[in-house]
Parts: sequence; C-alpha cells; structure tokens
Amino acid sequence: MNKLLNLIPKFQGCPVLVLGDIMVDKFVWGKVSRISPEAPVPVVEVTKETDTLGGAGNVALNIQSLGGKAFVISVIGEDVVGDQLKNNLSQNSIDTGGLVYDSSRPTIIKSRIIASHQQVVRVDKEIKGSFSGEVKNRILAKISEYIPKVKAVIISDYGKGVIDKETLKKAIALAKTNNIPVAVDPKIEHFQSYKGVTTITPNTNEAILGMKHREVYEDKDIFELGKKILKKLNSKSVLITRGERGMTLFEPGNKNN
Repeated sequence: MNKLLNLIPKFQGCPVLVLGDIMVDKFVWGKVSRISPEAPVPVVEVTKETDTLGGAGNVALNIQSLGGKAFVISVIGEDVVGDQLKNNLSQNSIDTGGLVYDSSRPTIIKSRIIASHQQVVRVDKEIKGSFSGEVKNRILAKISEYIPKVKAVIISDYGKGVIDKETLKKAIALAKTNNIPVAVDPKIEHFQSYKGVTTITPNTNEAILGMKHREVYEDKDIFELGKKILKKLNSKSVLITRGERGMTLFEPGNKNN
C-alpha cells in the first residue's frame, strides 16, 4: 500500500485522456409513506435531487482528484443536459475540447430514485448503437488530435456507441506509435477487439464471457483464464477483479502464468 501511495505525487499534472461513453448520474432522493392507488408501487415524495458525472466523466473526475490533468473524448447531445454536463466538467478543471455534439441523440442520463436509503428504480434515457459517419469522423479526428498530447489513455467502455472496432484500432495504434500506455475498463461485446492494450481490468464475469471461457470455480481456473487473456490480447498485464475474493494480476513471466 505504501508503494502505491508513494506513486500518487508522481501523478501531479500528468495529462491523461479518457476515451469513452460519458453520462449524467442523477439521484432523486425521497421518502415513502404510502402505496399508489393506481398500482402496487411506492409513492416517493422527492426531497432532494443531485447530478454527478458518470461513465467516462467519473473516470476523468477521479484523475483530477489524484492531481492529474484529465482530457475527455466523448459524445453528448445538443440539449440542456449536455450543456450542464460540459459546465460540470469545466468546473472540475477537466478539458472539454474533445466533446463531440450529436443532434440526433440525447445526452445519456441514468436516474436512480432512492427512498429510505434504498434504490427503488433506475430510469435510463439513452440511444445506443453506432453513430453517424459524420459524428464518427469527428471522434476519430479528436483521437488524432489528443493522444499525442497525453501520457496515458484510459478507455472507458459502457457499450453506448463511442467505442467500437474502428475507434479502438485507431486509438490503440496511435498510442503505440507515441509509446503511450492504454488501460481498458472493458465491455464484453468488444473484448476481442482490445488487442494491443497495455492493461485490461475485467471483473470475473466479463473475463469469462469475453473469452467464451467455462465457469470459474477455483484459483487454478482463474490462472488459466488470465493466461488466455494475456495471450489473446497481447497485453502487458491483466487485472481480474473478483469481488469479495479480491483481485488477481497477470503479467508475462508471472509464475501463475
């Protein structure tokens, strides 16, 4: 732990690019004192609403909190929520020059309604899928502009459309040309396309499904899975998070490999 803590001061001012899906995490807080007469559901009397940066925005916020300098490449809608999200990034000193507007989609909002400290329901406002050719070209142009300026790239993939095979290929190749490490928080459907990244951090389920691997029951199964991911993606490290069982790090030459 001390070794990790000693690394934090070295992070001061380090420029890091976050490439991925950005969204607003909205929390609606309230209390429940009755059931609706219209349906057997609780009536939540709202007492407070809060908005925070979600997805790639949360990653950028964490970089800033550690003393780094975060840059974001993502897509937002041409709407009030998108403007508010951009202002929130700016207020936290996060560079917004990499944001691309898309008039055909709303800015993603994930609203969580919480009553008596328990989440009652989540409401997602989003349109998934591939972007238009124009929007995609602007994303690729931002990648070309920003990667040479930074010292690390984090790919924050939530499967909303920013990350696809073409985007990954462009970002990974350009980072490699500039000798810049790439870390990935993966999505199962893109797992096989993360080839060449420096490190990847799947949870156990993502690792199993991404590699189409059999179920994992014992440590030896995890070691076999981690070895396969290293070989398949040609990565320098794989960190599989395992819930209450902690996490397991795999690197070429590691005795578990």
